[in-house]
Amino acid sequence: MAKSEIDIKIIHSPFQPSMEVAGDLVVKLHAPYSDKTVTVQINPNTVEYKESPAKNVRQFSLSTETSDTRTLEFDFFKNKIRKLELNNKKYEIELIDIGKVKLDGQDFPTFQFKVKER
Repeated sequence: MAKSEIDIKIIHSPFQPSMEVAGDLVVKLHAPYSDKTVTVQINPNTVEYKESPAKNVRQFSLSTETSDTRTLEFDFFKNKIRKLELNNKKYEIELIDIGKVKLDGQDFPTFQFKVKER
């Protein structure tokens, strides 16, 4: 049985960050992604983050990989559920949905996950 279960939705748009926090994990959208697959980084080191750093720029973030960073690919065929262990905790991350949301008249990709700590 899961100790905790958190649903997260990452929206890749200039209006919000392409990352979400699920308990002790930071889940950040990473390339490549499409309407059938998605890649995320787990616990990247966020080096810099700024809200509205310049005109017409809503946010800026820069992250780097560390020895604890995991890059995971998901799809609905072979890699719908991925398991990992970090800091002596076991997690199961499940891809729930890949879709689109309309913001300011444009469609932006969305990626929904269920994160369970075991």
